[in-house]
Amino acid sequence: PPPPPLFFFQAEDGIRHLSVSRGLGDVYKRQGYAIVHIVLAVLWRSVWYGALAGYYLLLSLMRGGVLLGGRSAKKRAAGDEEKLREDKWRIFRACGAALLVLEIALAVFVTQTVLFGRPQTPSLVMAIASAAYTFYRVILSVVQVFKVRKTGDPLLQSLRNINLSNALVSLFALQITLVAVNGSVDGDMRVMNIVTGFLVCALTIALGSYMIIRACRKLVQIRREREVVPDER
Repeated sequence: PPPPPLFFFQAEDGIRHLSVSRGLGDVYKRQGYAIVHIVLAVLWRSVWYGALAGYYLLLSLMRGGVLLGGRSAKKRAAGDEEKLREDKWRIFRACGAALLVLEIALAVFVTQTVLFGRPQTPSLVMAIASAAYTFYRVILSVVQVFKVRKTGDPLLQSLRNINLSNALVSLFALQITLVAVNGSVDGDMRVMNIVTGFLVCALTIALGSYMIIRACRKLVQIRREREVVPDER
């Protein structure tokens, strides 16, 4: 029998190709981080943690959608590399559109922070755990930017961009957490939170828009190539 299709997932030590089941397993592990925030939102009645949990859950759903979409595209292509390439760019475009929609959840998160200033004051242990997770996400996202760029694969680029969005929001959440631990959001700290939050929003919008525009151009190029080839024959 033919070997099972391979798909991307974010491993502990960087980027690698593994089976789709292990890729989805990684999605489930990431949902655990979101569930922690859901628990905190309920215990502390915090809109801040609730919005953050919603954002992380939606990112997990996007990752799963890309993985399952890639598997479905491979089956539909049935060995037709041109059709597979076209379907991958469609997934890339859909991922960009999803990032723009996800901006709604992110806007709620940032707006809540601006209006209410800070979440329930976390413990020092929680702040350290948040910092460790954030730096882990940022380092791996930076590594992905260079590794995935060499592959040119739209599915890998989709997952890279999802992880990049995750890292950006994690940085913002870490900043809010550290400010909360410090116990004050007056003056310059509040301005810094507002600037950082809306900068993250702007970068997410730019990333989603870039994905949509690039995918549309690639799809037009594929259609033109398809029209030219029969004429040459």
